Amino acid sequence: MRKVYKFKNGATLIYRKNRLSRATAIRFGINRGGALDNNTGLSHLLEHMLFKGTSTKTKEQLDEDIRLNISSINASTGAETLVMRFYESSKQFEKGLEICADCFLNANFPEEELEKEKQVVLQEIIRDKDNQARIAFKNLWNTAYNYPETKSSTLGDENKMLKITRKNLLNYKQNNFISNNFYACVTSSLPFLKVKKLIKKYLVDNLKMGDKPDFNIYDFKINGDSKLVCETMDRNKVKILIGFPTCGFLELEQNFIDGLSIKYLNVMKSPMWNQFREKHQLVYAISMGRSTNRNDGLIFFDIETEPKKVNMCFDVLGELFKEIKNEVNEKDVNRVKRNFKEFRDRYVGHPTDYCIDDFYEYLGHGRLLKEREFKFEKKDITLDNVKKSINNLVNFDKVFVSVVGNIKKEDIYSIKKIKSILKANN
Repeated sequence: MRKVYKFKNGATLIYRKNRLSRATAIRFGINRGGALDNNTGLSHLLEHMLFKGTSTKTKEQLDEDIRLNISSINASTGAETLVMRFYESSKQFEKGLEICADCFLNANFPEEELEKEKQVVLQEIIRDKDNQARIAFKNLWNTAYNYPETKSSTLGDENKMLKITRKNLLNYKQNNFISNNFYACVTSSLPFLKVKKLIKKYLVDNLKMGDKPDFNIYDFKINGDSKLVCETMDRNKVKILIGFPTCGFLELEQNFIDGLSIKYLNVMKSPMWNQFREKHQLVYAISMGRSTNRNDGLIFFDIETEPKKVNMCFDVLGELFKEIKNEVNEKDVNRVKRNFKEFRDRYVGHPTDYCIDDFYEYLGHGRLLKEREFKFEKKDITLDNVKKSINNLVNFDKVFVSVVGNIKKEDIYSIKKIKSILKANN
């Protein structure tokens, strides 16, 4: 069970006891990311600079400290958050926390390191603009969701990013690294009171209060109308992403049968589909995207093919949906039953996974969602339940398609025809 504790200065600790591991995972940061940076990339550049030296340690000293004391450490910037995270044995947790807190609170952004890191970020921006898969995914996401604040890249515009100064970074940190904008999620074998004491000592007591940004991207919903978006790009292959609304990812995790059905879709061995893939050397995958709202999510098919075979992919995918409900059989279900404990333990997750989910559930909604109780039992895994779940996962009333490659929109089936192909064959 989770425990949520509010410190007097407004900082929040979300704690989960982990009795199955001697390790501790932590994810902490602020509710402020790249979506409010006016496309400057300020948040992202600051995140890079957190490991470049503090007021008491040079970059080299910091690197050595991390190498000797922390197994896994990183930081990241999203549209809505800037976070640090690390994973370590519980015995070493305090030392790791001390080092990370020093980076987070006392980074001093040395000028020489700042100029070097700008060039690193610049290369990231250039690569991102030339990344066919990233472009396809961004177009799909922005088409499916009403995302006015996140249309710009978290990486920022290269010209604006190159103009960022050390003073800009210091001002940003002073205004946004504040207690009532701070969240820490810990999954640990250590007792709650011990964790609370350490978080307070190394992080919370060193944060001042301030004005919390009024921004919550998790309020946005799936768009109302199906849409096809095409971006022409000089590539030998065409990337196709086809997204279907379904229940939210967090709610999906609470329903074992629906989660199991996603696994079935992932490992589906339709003879017709495999023959098509082999014949046309088609790269194919299916994934579940984390939702921006707990009631809405996307299942999306990820296909890579040649320009002349794009429409053929929609035809074959339509045939595939017609076969889906016949693919799962009693033999598959019995295999899952035999390995029920393994499936359940894997489904419950790693401490780091819990940390991520707790962080975004609380941060995104400003309150805890219902606790995942995992009350499923072996008897619930029936052929009828799994078939019913698979048939209900894809909503053909809304279809979002993103195509990126050497092809024009007029050479692709219209979204109306794509919907009719998929729906007719289901």
